[in-house]
Amino acid sequence: MNAKSPEHKLTSGDYLKADALRVARLESKASQNRKELRDLRSQRKKIVASIQKKFELEAKRLLESWQFKLDEIAAFHQEKESILKEGHEERFKKAISTLETKIPDFKMSPQLQKLRTIEKRLYEAQNFVEAAEICSRADEVEKNERAFHAAKTNRTTTRKVNMLKRNQANELEAFNLRRDAAITKLESERDKELDRLRRKYKNLGLRTDCMMRVNIAKRTLQAEKWATAVRTHEAQVAVDIPEEKDVALADRPSRFTTRKLVL
Repeated sequence: MNAKSPEHKLTSGDYLKADALRVARLESKASQNRKELRDLRSQRKKIVASIQKKFELEAKRLLESWQFKLDEIAAFHQEKESILKEGHEERFKKAISTLETKIPDFKMSPQLQKLRTIEKRLYEAQNFVEAAEICSRADEVEKNERAFHAAKTNRTTTRKVNMLKRNQANELEAFNLRRDAAITKLESERDKELDRLRRKYKNLGLRTDCMMRVNIAKRTLQAEKWATAVRTHEAQVAVDIPEEKDVALADRPSRFTTRKLVL
C-alpha cells in the first residue's frame, strides 16, 4: 500500500526517521558551508600572497630596468670625465710650455744702463781703477734687478698656472654636478614609478581583501544560520515526538498535519 495513502498510519518511528533525515540534511548543509568558509579563508591567504608575489616580481623587473639606465649614464659620464681630464692634462702641458717660451727677457733699468755706459767709457779711457769700482756697483744693481725680474716672472707664471688649475677644477666640478643631477633625476623618477606600482598593488590588495572579507562574512553568517537551524530542529524534535506508537495523521496536533516526511 502507498505510504501516502490516507489509510496508512504513521508511527513515532516514521517521525523519528523523517526528523533524522532532516537533521542529516541540515548538518550536511552546515558542514558544506563550513568547508566553503575554510576554502574562502584559504583562498584569501593565497590571493594575498599571490598579489604580494606579483608586486615583488614586477618591482624587481622595474628596479633592474632602472639600474640598467643608471649604469648606462654612470658609464657615459665616466667616459666623458676621462676625456675631460685628458683634455685638462694636455691643455695644462701646453700652457706651461707656452708660458716658458713667453717669459720676457731681462731688460736693464736706466740706472744700470748708465752705469754700464760709464764703465765702458772708463775702460776705453784706460781708467781701470774707477772702471772696476763702477763695474762692481753695476754688477750689484744688475744682480738685484735680475732677482726682481725672476721673482716677478715667477709670480706671473704661478698666477697663470693657478688660474688655469682653478678653471679646470671648476669645469670638473660643474661636470660632476651635471652628472649628479642627471643621476638624481633618474633615481627620483625610479622612486616615483616604484611608488606608483606599490600603490597600485596596495589598492588591488585592499579591494580584493575587502571582497574576500565580505564573502567570508556572508559565509560565516550562513554557517551560523545552518548551525542554529540544526540546534533548533533537534530541540524541536525532542519536544514534538509523540509518546504513542501508532497515531493517525488526522488525530495528531495541528502543527504536525503540515509536516512532510519527504524532504
